[in-house]
Amino acid sequence: MQTELKLSRNKLIFFALVTALAVVLSWLTFNTLTSKIEDSSWNGIVASSFKSGTGTESNPYVISSSGEFAYFKQLMESDSASLYASKHYVLDASLNYGKHDLSINNKVSFEGTIDGKGNYISNAEITNSLFNNIENATIKNIGFVNINYSLIDGQGAFFADNISSSSLDMIVINSTITKDDENSIYSCLVSTSNNSTYENIILNNKYSDSNNNNVIYNVAYSSTDDNYTNVVTNPTNYSNFSNANYEIKTFKQNGNNITYDNLDELGNSEYYISINNSQFLIQQRPKQEQIHYAKRSVYSEHSTGSEDNTIYINNLQSDLDHYSGLNYVTSN
Repeated sequence: MQTELKLSRNKLIFFALVTALAVVLSWLTFNTLTSKIEDSSWNGIVASSFKSGTGTESNPYVISSSGEFAYFKQLMESDSASLYASKHYVLDASLNYGKHDLSINNKVSFEGTIDGKGNYISNAEITNSLFNNIENATIKNIGFVNINYSLIDGQGAFFADNISSSSLDMIVINSTITKDDENSIYSCLVSTSNNSTYENIILNNKYSDSNNNNVIYNVAYSSTDDNYTNVVTNPTNYSNFSNANYEIKTFKQNGNNITYDNLDELGNSEYYISINNSQFLIQQRPKQEQIHYAKRSVYSEHSTGSEDNTIYINNLQSDLDHYSGLNYVTSN
């Protein structure tokens, strides 16, 4: 009886430790996300410049606030958009967009690069699409959290209406889709895609439309000569869902919690994907410490042979002889 009580007590201690560890890990993951996002929501005032940079590959424009992203949006919608469409941009902070409209209604195709550096854009509205047109562009390492998407033009997609010869990598989308038009067509990532590459794309969209005349596509409405690697979505969230003719992967949802069996497959050399309850998150991989060895400035040469229990080898033949055991003489 005493042994059984001891075992029961040990089990209780074990489960208590496991529960405490799970709570700590969940808090750390949530804290990682919230610490990256602006403390207060954006007030709607557009910045007059970027934080720094000249837009070149070696010195990209740095976007550090919602106001600066709105400045980028303003430039892409202006008559001088062609001066900025092929530039290089990086996010060096996560943005709380304050429920303002994030959509970039660009007539000139975006042809530059955007590196999100693992940051997020949160609490924003998107109408029809984030970009109208993307061509010969690279966009990577950026997440979207608590985005409300609405479609009012009959056909649209979260990221872009039209995209060609471009690359999207490590894009995580957590959004709610609200569609206002009847007989509309919505795509979870892009509407029309051609000759583009999609890798490590997470589409965690919740669909809240009761109109049975609407159709929703898992990734793209039209896809030609595209390449898909590690594109993950959840089709069980959608009504009138239509599967495209390319391979995608799905995660599982149980209530507010999501799981994905092959989470370790997702990621690139800089970032990986984690899950916090109902959201997918981008996490930066730990940087490996580089060890630098100091060079000896003075070398002293010693002739081949032995001295004070030390064997000196000066050439390859001696090295081979030593390895073969030919440098040693045994005697009785």
